[in-house]
Amino acid sequence: MTHSPTLGAVIPTIGRNSLDETLQSALQQKISFDEIIVFDNSVAQDAQSKSRYAADSNVRWVKSGNCQLDIINSWNTAAASATAEHIVMLGDDDLLDEQYVEVVRQYLDRSDGLIIVPTLRIDAASRVIDPLELSPLVEKYTPELFREALFLQKFLNYMTTPVFKMQTFHKIGGYKRLLMRGLGVDWFLLLELSLECRHIMFIRQPLWYYRSEATDWCGRFSSDQERWSFWQKIPEFIAQIDALMARRGIPEDKRFFPDRQTFTERVEHDHIKVFMESADKFFFVLKMLNLAKKYNWHDKLYVIRKRILQNAHAIISKPRHK
Repeated sequence: MTHSPTLGAVIPTIGRNSLDETLQSALQQKISFDEIIVFDNSVAQDAQSKSRYAADSNVRWVKSGNCQLDIINSWNTAAASATAEHIVMLGDDDLLDEQYVEVVRQYLDRSDGLIIVPTLRIDAASRVIDPLELSPLVEKYTPELFREALFLQKFLNYMTTPVFKMQTFHKIGGYKRLLMRGLGVDWFLLLELSLECRHIMFIRQPLWYYRSEATDWCGRFSSDQERWSFWQKIPEFIAQIDALMARRGIPEDKRFFPDRQTFTERVEHDHIKVFMESADKFFFVLKMLNLAKKYNWHDKLYVIRKRILQNAHAIISKPRHK
């Protein structure tokens, strides 16, 4: 008899009122999950008693204990409570299309431990905020092509969420505490998981809805100090990525992917002549800066770029005077 891989949904919660709506979308699938776990990380530890699904036998409730865990420990502990071979981590305000499990199961047998699902942003009234175009994307990626798409933000217009094999998740040590905000924890997890796979499957159909009331999905900076701290740490973040790929035996010339178009646009726009010791890494930094400008994360792009590139041991000439 052929073994069918099992699939679970894990929902860490801090007790949001939206939890029941998330649970409803997980329970009302055309084909059921093998398990649904709610990890209660609320202060009062009363998520189950407040839920209309408290007595539903299809939901397993797990409590974090008397002290509220930080987000990394919460998500890692929640994932560790799963018994399914593959899981998806759901936020307690996310929603799933009713075909989610049905479609994902079609990919499980063909996957090597990592399946990427496109995500649409929705507002508080569950209305889709962003349009979605999937036509340029392929269904199956090699690890190198996936890294290129990840590094150059080719997935930017549609957030991506992974279905991953728990064996691989445990092997890499789960979610990591990183230096970056926004493009940190989930991004690094995708990178680590992809390095363990021979190929990565991409479902060309949005099946997940991410609720966001902000104007951008990475969140806003709370202060100028936080903004400065974020950008000053970019070189350290890149060093972490570099070290990870070095440990995996990836040659240095294949670890980063130059974005020539972004580089040309930046130089022509700001009249800056840049000399870099490691051009590929520089293009990656520029792409991240371009992303930041798109979401209006800062006002002094030139000053911040100069600070970052100095930290990255770049040599920048002064802008030409008009």
